[in-house]
Amino acid sequence: MKRLASIVLALVLVGTGVAPSSAQDAYNPDLTTTPEGGATFLVGEDGANIHFSTLTAGNGEGVQWTCDSVTDPECSRSNADYISGNSILKVCTSTTDSNCIVRLELAGEDGVFQPASFVRNTTGMNFAAHAGTKFMGATTPSLWSAPLVPSKSGTTDYAVIVRAENQMEWSSGTFETRGLIASVVPYRAVQGDYKDTYQFTTDKNHRGTRGIAIGGHGYQCAWVETGTCGVLQDFAPNTRVKLTVRISSEIGGWFKGRIKNPLISVSRSVSGMNDITVEAAPAEVPRMVYQTTIANLSPIERKYAMDNGMAGIWEENFKTWARAGDSSSFGYVNYLRTKVRDTTSGINTMWNFTSSQQESGNPCLGDTSQVLGIVTTNSMIYNGGIPQFRNGFLNYEVAGLHYQPDGITKVQGSYDLVIKSEVARCLYGFSRAPLSATISVVGEGDRSIATTIVSEKNGWLKLAAYGFTFSKKTIRAKITKAKPTRIACVSVADESKVRNIRAINPRCPKGFVRKTS
Repeated sequence: MKRLASIVLALVLVGTGVAPSSAQDAYNPDLTTTPEGGATFLVGEDGANIHFSTLTAGNGEGVQWTCDSVTDPECSRSNADYISGNSILKVCTSTTDSNCIVRLELAGEDGVFQPASFVRNTTGMNFAAHAGTKFMGATTPSLWSAPLVPSKSGTTDYAVIVRAENQMEWSSGTFETRGLIASVVPYRAVQGDYKDTYQFTTDKNHRGTRGIAIGGHGYQCAWVETGTCGVLQDFAPNTRVKLTVRISSEIGGWFKGRIKNPLISVSRSVSGMNDITVEAAPAEVPRMVYQTTIANLSPIERKYAMDNGMAGIWEENFKTWARAGDSSSFGYVNYLRTKVRDTTSGINTMWNFTSSQQESGNPCLGDTSQVLGIVTTNSMIYNGGIPQFRNGFLNYEVAGLHYQPDGITKVQGSYDLVIKSEVARCLYGFSRAPLSATISVVGEGDRSIATTIVSEKNGWLKLAAYGFTFSKKTIRAKITKAKPTRIACVSVADESKVRNIRAINPRCPKGFVRKTS
């Protein structure tokens, strides 16, 4: 999957307009307006904010170009080393549909989930499905209404953007699904000089080769079409989102995400695909913005710009994003830490999850034929692969800036790990015995004590750590067999009758209550 990731990073993004901003918008365009001769460094969300489909081809020399369809002669095997499709999924219309969005539900303060209503798809780039190559086709973001669950700003409109990453396998002549990125975003519709997104081929990208560009995307937009931008909004506090996606069983293994306190379930659809349901609260993710001038760029800043991709023209102005879920971004943020005074530029709520294409040498963690688990955090930078199993611990690295925009309040971290119980037992060589676990936060920075949570239910083991601070930390989880404990139970009818109960989670039998002294 490294090839697909590089394609996304190599896109030159050409925006259209800037929406009139509101104090309640989740995106403040003033923070990332780059002046003439300026350079802006940010942290990006690994493709979770890309709201358009693409169909592209390339060769081993780094040259890339666009395709009108999978039968475009320019994108044939004789001309291209690979063809990649980033396909936004349609909304399911029947139980037999495949590769589609099944349903969206949201819950507000009362915790009761309400079904959202599908309204329409936006206008923009579409690519037709092709049975001969098993290309699933591609559409545009779907817009939904949830009148009983408003966002923080009061809007009740939500965009759902689920993208499948596909790549042609020349040996079989068919596309394989390699990755999945799913986002739910509150928005407010703003009228302006916007255009449908479009893809085109450039003569020269920032690497000096023929490349791919996207026009009309709108940085501040959750989606864009001719005349309208869906400006990003934050979720209201205590919101939970439940999204069900039907996708090829090729998508398995591990997921990562910008969500908190997740629950995950998988079932088989009538069409033989997996219906993956993820329920969670949004994560409060800190942002970082550093601005300087091109004339004053240090050698390492020039290297970061080249390595992470650029939007703009090198000689005039540009923006560049380090990927939040890439371990190479730890150094990026640490280098810029002093330049931004260890202070975030803002905090936004996000709800997204992504399949992880990182491979594992551990057979217990490497099975991609089924969903094994999900790791989520609000950390600015995190190790976007699967947890690493070393010395009896599942390890996960996170990092970020210490302070919120006021420069005083400390950023509070969150981390969740939901893992199939059978996978945990495989790692530690356990039988079917109930599981327990310990979780700790170690590393640089404050010695704050995090709140940790461990539970096992319905075949999933859930571990969490909340309230830790940054800069760089390692979350360490160790899973053990649950040990039985003993309690004394006294009869409600006759206090002289006492029973001692020994079990993993001991409970008093009917007619008895736990003895308190």
